[in-house]
Amino acid sequence: MPVPLFGVSEKKKKLKSCNSNSNCLMRKVKKENLPTKICPVCNRPFSWRKKWEKVWDEVKYCSDKCRTSKIANSNNTISKST
Repeated sequence: MPVPLFGVSEKKKKLKSCNSNSNCLMRKVKKENLPTKICPVCNRPFSWRKKWEKVWDEVKYCSDKCRTSKIANSNNTISKST
């Protein structure tokens, strides 16, 4: 009795499409299941973005505004203390 090749070739096709695209796993994640962090400046939650894919561990602030205001606040406290 010959073994059907349909199941094997389908698996190979799926693996090939997944291996050729490094973002295979992130595409299958629903938006509500994306990782989140809390911004230390505004204390609001923010979600993972595609542009942060490679540096997600380094992302601390939700926006440039929060990032610059954090820097400005730290400079003000230094100048006030002197």
